[in-house]
Order: sequence, then C-alpha cells, then structure tokens
Amino acid sequence: MSRLAGGRSALLKAWALRALQVARAGWAAAALLGLSAAAQAVPQPQARLVFIPGDQALQPMVAAVREARRDRALAGLQFQVLPQALVKPQDIQRMAGAQVVVARHMVGQAREPWLSAFQKLQASGARLYGAGSNSGVSARLGLTEDATLTAYLEFGGSENLLQMIRFIAQRELGLPVQAAPPKPLPQAALWLPATQQLFERFEDYASAHAQAHPGSLSRPWVGVVINRGQALGGGDALVQAVVSALDRRGLNALVVFGFPSTVPVERFLLDAEGRPRVIAVAA
Repeated sequence: MSRLAGGRSALLKAWALRALQVARAGWAAAALLGLSAAAQAVPQPQARLVFIPGDQALQPMVAAVREARRDRALAGLQFQVLPQALVKPQDIQRMAGAQVVVARHMVGQAREPWLSAFQKLQASGARLYGAGSNSGVSARLGLTEDATLTAYLEFGGSENLLQMIRFIAQRELGLPVQAAPPKPLPQAALWLPATQQLFERFEDYASAHAQAHPGSLSRPWVGVVINRGQALGGGDALVQAVVSALDRRGLNALVVFGFPSTVPVERFLLDAEGRPRVIAVAA
C-alpha cells in the first residue's frame, strides 16, 4: 500500500513539474507575442518623400502634408516640401536620403545647387519624377516625367495633392492604401470656408451656407473675391478672418474665385437678370 501511495506521489510530482514547464513555455511565448505586437504597433519610418511643387502650389502642398500626417495608414512617412524661389542651400542638401522626389516646373533650375543634389539622389537609387513644365531639364536633373503625378499637381488643391501622396505610398512604397484618381477642379467657383466645399451654383452654396450657419439666409450678402490658390490650399487664414468679421456684423460672405476676377463677379455675384446678389464687394 505504501509503495502504491509513493508511486502515486511521484506521478503527481512529475505531472506537476511537466505542467509548470508547459505553463512557463506558454508564458514565454505570450511574452514574445506581446513584444512582437508592441513592436508592430509602433510606426517605423518607411521612407522620406520630397515635394517641389512650384511656388504657387506651396500652400496646398503643405496643407496636403498636414493631412497626410494625420492619416494612420501613412504613419512613419517623412515629408519635405521645398520652394524654388528663395530656397536655402542647406534645405536642398537635406533632400539626401529621400526615396521619392516629385519636382514640378523646374525650368531654369538645372543648375547648382539643385543639379548636384539631384545627381546624388539619382546615384543613391532615389526615384525622381517630373511633373508639369520640365521641358529641357528633365534629362539633366534625372527626372522621369509622370503623367499621373502631373495630373494631380496640375488639377491642384490640397485634396488632389493628398491623394497624390497616397498614390505614391501605394505605387512606390507598396503600402496598403488606396488613392482617388486626379480630379479636375473648377477654374471659377463659389467657396464655403466653413466646410471647405466648392460650388458652381449660388443656390447650392446658399443651401450649404444655411446648414453651416442656421438662420443666416435672411441676412445681406457681401461678395468676397479671392484667388484660386486661397480656396484650394491652406492659405485661407485671411479669408476666414474676413468671413468672421462680416459674420459679427450680421452679414453673409459670398466667397468666389476665378480669373480674371470679372468672371466670378458676373457669374456668381449677379443673378440671372443681372441684378446684384450682394450689397458690397471685397477683393
């Protein structure tokens, strides 16, 4: 009987030891999985993108980059936006190490310090793309003309440029993101700053304005004529200030853009009978 009890005791001890070993192995595996998941949860820098969009598109490009940095699907990407006029040599030198460069309207820029910077990027294996008016300088700068990138830039606006960033991330870097195709934007339109929407009919603008500002349709309208870049990019702080000042005075802002400025005035600030919709115009 004692031998049977001793055998049962030894068997139980062996089983307990084995259970402890299995448990420890499970804990270790769980710890490793936890570390792996934690490592994957921390976005790692994947690439650096450089944009030289042309000075007129600087503000929309900056606005697009600002939005891209909020996009979790693009986490880890680094961005650099450079002007052409008044650019500092040290800023050009910081392009070193970039994986993708998109340059627009580089005519007249195939010289130092741009030239050596592009040559070094090309030697490092960076992908260099040209968009817009690069005729005669693409070969010297090592740019490959790209019709899709050109369309994003030429159509303009921060939303198109944000989609361009997503397009590059998917095509060039293999990130699992989707990009909307380039979308043509009107050359003349009404712009509602409160919602960043564009309209081509006063009635649609007024309806959206009423939703954003309930009870405002009974107030007088003041026309505000701006340039297209202010509406399509990030440079709308002054416009917002004007709209807010009019609102405090009990007036609605009818913000329009187009070129020449007579186009939006005639199309949007006058009704079908040629009568003014506004009591004043600020330009």
